[in-house]
Amino acid sequence: MDSVRYTGRWLTFHDDRGWEYVSRAGDTFGVMIVPLSNRGETVLVEQLRRPFGKNCIEFPAGLVGDGDPENSAHAAARELEEETGFRARRYDLVAHGTPSPGLSNELMDIYVATGLERIGKGGGVHDENIVAHVVSLKQIDAFLDSCRQRGCIIDLKVYAGLHFLRRLSDTSAMAGVDAGLQG
Repeated sequence: MDSVRYTGRWLTFHDDRGWEYVSRAGDTFGVMIVPLSNRGETVLVEQLRRPFGKNCIEFPAGLVGDGDPENSAHAAARELEEETGFRARRYDLVAHGTPSPGLSNELMDIYVATGLERIGKGGGVHDENIVAHVVSLKQIDAFLDSCRQRGCIIDLKVYAGLHFLRRLSDTSAMAGVDAGLQG
């Protein structure tokens, strides 16, 4: 029998016959954006992740509808701009699934974003203090190694995103979304 232990702003903590897990409040779910420039670069973000007390290297990501109601494509465009200062002409939905099935009921859409244009400084909203790193795909392994050496944690979803960048030439694997969603 599922019992609720605590309800916060974004999460509810459950105990289902000894199995503890969290659920997202309302209908919110996540998006992750895997940017690719015309020069073969991607954009990763670095930010403090409080559960670890360390900086984490990730692809830009966030919640759908954490402010105004929106769909995942709108959230992907918003999060890319907020966190990195880039806008994309095209967003391709490449995956939908769960990032942590034993811990949470959260679902996530992953988009590859192409046709990048720098429109701002990024950095996130409020006190996020996000640092955007533009990295050549040819140098991505060395970059991630250097981040680990200085004590950062690498989000495992980075490797999933890199998988989709490597598949980018197979356009039949993607369903394009009009980037005109940002207006």
